[in-house]
Amino acid sequence: MEEPTAYTIATQFNLFPAYSSNPNDFEIKRVYVRRDYEGKQIGRQLISEIITWFKPVDPRPGRILLEVYYKNTNAIHSYEKYGFKQVDDHSSNLGETTFKIFSFDFVNRVGN
Repeated sequence: MEEPTAYTIATQFNLFPAYSSNPNDFEIKRVYVRRDYEGKQIGRQLISEIITWFKPVDPRPGRILLEVYYKNTNAIHSYEKYGFKQVDDHSSNLGETTFKIFSFDFVNRVGN
């Protein structure tokens, strides 16, 4: 069985009311591109598809948010080039390990 080239997971925030009270907010939870396919604009295509997918759900979405590990500089650079802006940072625990996480908001929405 071959590993997928890329995948993404996205959701509307109102599925998790404790995290966001705005039903028009969306989150890109995962963007994964297999290492040997990096640099081929596949991640950019996935993000474009996600944003296209959000429009029929809500033509004027609120925030489109994502989080990224602060040392993942390649991903951070890619998100910033696409139009995401860092809005805050916080720590997240996984087991006994604490990770610093940056939060980003998509700022180049049509109509904004």
